[in-house]
Amino acid sequence: MNSEYFSRHRPLLSDEQWEFVRNAAFVVVGAGGLGSHVLDLLVRLGVTRLEVWDPGILDEPDLNRQSLYTREDLGRPKAERAEKRLRAIHPDITIVPVVKALNRNDRPGKHLGGTDICFDCLDSFSARAGLETALVRVWEEQNRPGLLVHGGVTGYYGQAAVLNPPSFGYADLLGSDFAGRENPPKPVMPHTAALVASVQVGEFLRFIGQPFALREEADLIALDGRTFQSDVMQIKKRG
Repeated sequence: MNSEYFSRHRPLLSDEQWEFVRNAAFVVVGAGGLGSHVLDLLVRLGVTRLEVWDPGILDEPDLNRQSLYTREDLGRPKAERAEKRLRAIHPDITIVPVVKALNRNDRPGKHLGGTDICFDCLDSFSARAGLETALVRVWEEQNRPGLLVHGGVTGYYGQAAVLNPPSFGYADLLGSDFAGRENPPKPVMPHTAALVASVQVGEFLRFIGQPFALREEADLIALDGRTFQSDVMQIKKRG
């Protein structure tokens, strides 16, 4: 793609950051409210290698907050429709849709030769547990760490954090019992999903351009979509 496409934000990134954005392998798990906004932002940022996991079929209530889709996409797999829209935005990307729920035995990044950055855009604690297990196995096999960018949203509120399991994972952030918590249906304001997704992408940019250090803490950013206030809590490794 013509370099002019990225000219408005390229000067804001170092050469090291830009090289990472253009060459790293990105996995986005969940292509709904958070995931559709994250995917849109990543492709406009300049990401060229993407794998998208989502088992869902688009239905009418999804359209209120899932930015990649239109009524023409109803009844079709979200991951596949996301691919079509993202290619229209940036035709030079490599993007692989996986119409499946990612579980602990899967290999995130398998179509890209590995995973450097994974965005958690899920709405289930048990699904996050499976994702973490799968990522740790992949990162051990590729003999280099990666980053897991967590996001969650409910109503007017959301949160985001950058994790690097197994050094610091979901149990450290959310508590050891996180995988067994219930996931009742939640109302979500459209702008809250966009807000949290933007913070997820912004947070990932803070960590690139330098070797990933294995940290035993994380900054949990809590967001209020009513007042647009935010709190940053430093969470230390438990135990």
